[in-house]
Amino acid sequence: MMGDEAERWTAQELRRLVRHDRDSFVVNRVPMDGHDIDHVLLTQAGLFIIETKWSSERWTDTAGIERRNTALQQVQRAGRRLMLWSELRRLITAHSVPVTWIVVLWGGDREETIKPEVGHDYAVLEGHDLRGWIGSRPTISTPGGWTTTAWTALDRYIAMREAHDPSLAEIPRSAAEHASRLGISTAVAVITFLSLGWLLTTTSSVVVLVTAALAAAAGAATLRRRRLLIPIANGVLATAAGVGVLLLAAILTSSI
Repeated sequence: MMGDEAERWTAQELRRLVRHDRDSFVVNRVPMDGHDIDHVLLTQAGLFIIETKWSSERWTDTAGIERRNTALQQVQRAGRRLMLWSELRRLITAHSVPVTWIVVLWGGDREETIKPEVGHDYAVLEGHDLRGWIGSRPTISTPGGWTTTAWTALDRYIAMREAHDPSLAEIPRSAAEHASRLGISTAVAVITFLSLGWLLTTTSSVVVLVTAALAAAAGAATLRRRRLLIPIANGVLATAAGVGVLLLAAILTSSI
């Protein structure tokens, strides 16, 4: 769907923005009750709560302006629910962090010009204007370490929500990203299988093999708590499961 593709475009713009800034962080797909927040950006210029929208129709006619206003109200409602979270609210208050609501627009009529609509605490921007506009924001005079603390807290919050509802996930992936993750999992599975095979050949002990497979599976289960390491964990778990199936088949065969 083009809406998911537009979210990926926004996420790419934000990643480019923070790529060389160790004090800035992007969190995609923050789950809230009723409506997820597409992107949360934490920088020394403030907290940016961002909604991405795509349309094949014009953004500058009456209907388009109405869709833009609806999107702005939507991100403000979701963002205010996020601000009710006491841990984040304390950080915002303690460091006087400005909060800005942003609607990012993609698509529309190629012939139209979408001028930035900017208010005191909000902005409606065309996608390619996003990085430049955020990059021009003034930094907080006494920033402290609020971004790292907030990012860690958000990551913990998302992990907690996903543990209760596995359907909550990060930004949808393209076919290329799925293929890349599958390739990583497959490579890790092959390496793990060869390693366990070498261990069995060296020790000639099924007990050692089973112990190593269980230890690898336990480690992989821990790695799955970090989303970036899930492909690696999946490869290890697949190999451990395969070893278990092979051992079970061997036991059944020998008992016949």
